[in-house]
Amino acid sequence: MIKYYSLESNQIIPIPKLSFDKIVWCDAIQPSESELSEISTNFNINLDDLKDCLDETERPRFNYDVLLHNNFLLIRIIQDYELFLNRPPTTSLGLFITKNGRITTIRNSLSLNFDTIIETLNRRKIENNWFLILGILHILITQFDKMSQIIADHIKELQDQILKTQNVGAIQKPFQLNSYVIFFNTAALSNLNAIRAFYHKNKAVFDENAYLLENIDDIITDIEQVYSYSSIYRDLLTNTLDAYASVINNNLSMVMKVVGSISLILMIPTMIASYYGMNVFLPGGNIPGDTASFFLILIISIAISFLIWIYFRKVKWL
Repeated sequence: MIKYYSLESNQIIPIPKLSFDKIVWCDAIQPSESELSEISTNFNINLDDLKDCLDETERPRFNYDVLLHNNFLLIRIIQDYELFLNRPPTTSLGLFITKNGRITTIRNSLSLNFDTIIETLNRRKIENNWFLILGILHILITQFDKMSQIIADHIKELQDQILKTQNVGAIQKPFQLNSYVIFFNTAALSNLNAIRAFYHKNKAVFDENAYLLENIDDIITDIEQVYSYSSIYRDLLTNTLDAYASVINNNLSMVMKVVGSISLILMIPTMIASYYGMNVFLPGGNIPGDTASFFLILIISIAISFLIWIYFRKVKWL
């Protein structure tokens, strides 16, 4: 699916394909092979670069095509504000600025509603295509910031949960969230490096307009903060999981200490009973009808076990 937009009176307006001369922005969502070929032909963009935008294994990067004079920025964008831990938090988006200034975005996800982005952009002053491209980037980075806050809230909830539980199955979600945060943090760093490269390549354009320069600086600062905070969240979650492992090990040590203490307490009566179970003469044994010896031996066994139990309680082993 391909949508076309023009820029009229500082507003982004959807237009039909027939008004090709007025096209400022082409937005392609899950384009087919034929649609990619059409975009490549109409906007003079390398077809391989267009296909890279749909490859989820591609890393964020910036590339300047010296033959076609196109800026190609590949970044990761948020798929959804819901934490679906069974899939990556981000997806690919390719952004092209052609030689004549037209903007093309290629994305492989329908989850992000660009109509909302357009409404946000129309509340700003979009003077030209460069203001538009920075506006799009700013909104996408703001979505990263919002997602980082959602992740932080989930981490705070899980910290209490996993430190209080002794059920190993209860920490499956925190481990999944840890992987989720690592992917998120890596995407933020890769986006930062790609946007920095985009800025340095087009530094002359930004330096000519103070407002453009301020916008790109804000974008870089925002993504730096997202990366810094996501790194902190990743470390917090890792430390929490390490603390949980320590708690589990400590609980296991306590259990083994109690089991060992009980075994030692029961070992004394067992050992005495074993001696008197042998077919040899022992004091108090082998006397027909002598029940007093039996009860004496039993009381001595219980008394020794009781004394050992008192000692273990005193040293806090039980």
